[in-house]
Parts: sequence; C-alpha cells; structure tokens
Amino acid sequence: MVVSGDDSWLAMPPAPHEYHGTEAIAEFLRVSIAGRADRRIELRPTRANGQPAYTCYLESPDGTAMDPSGVIVLTLAAGRIRGITRFLDPTLPVIFAG
Repeated sequence: MVVSGDDSWLAMPPAPHEYHGTEAIAEFLRVSIAGRADRRIELRPTRANGQPAYTCYLESPDGTAMDPSGVIVLTLAAGRIRGITRFLDPTLPVIFAG
C-alpha cells in the first residue's frame, strides 16, 4: 500500500503543520528520517478507531532501549493510504499496545 495522489495528507496534531500531496509528504519523511539516521525507529502494528495504526518507538541516544514516542494512524481510501496522522505522545504506545 502506498501514499498516492494530490489529495493525500500528513498531519501531526497539535502542531499546525500539514503536508499535502505525495511529493510534499515524501520530502518531509526523507528530511525527518535523515535527522535521525543514527537512531532506529520501530513500528508495531495496532488499530486506532478501526483504522490501521502503528505504535512508534525511537532508539534511545545511547542505543540501549527503544523509547515510546507516539502513534501513527493511517486513513485508507480506495486501496491506498490517503492520510497519515502522527501523534507525538510517548504515553500512547502503552495505550494502543495489543
């Protein structure tokens, strides 16, 4: 499954920033991941409000642990990812852990 289309979006409430369209989303993700290139990111599948989601863990600076960092919720339409909502709240992975 891929993010595609000019109507796709990525949001990170409560931050006011939103990215619209495949190219803008891809560029944001490239820059965001590049800034953490030295730390692993682990995604674990779950569900949120009936939608596919992932709990997120970021490797600690010393590399000894995977620290909870939030949840990503996908909005699907017509067999593709239409939206990505990233909640940056380290308490959420515990709540959504299956």
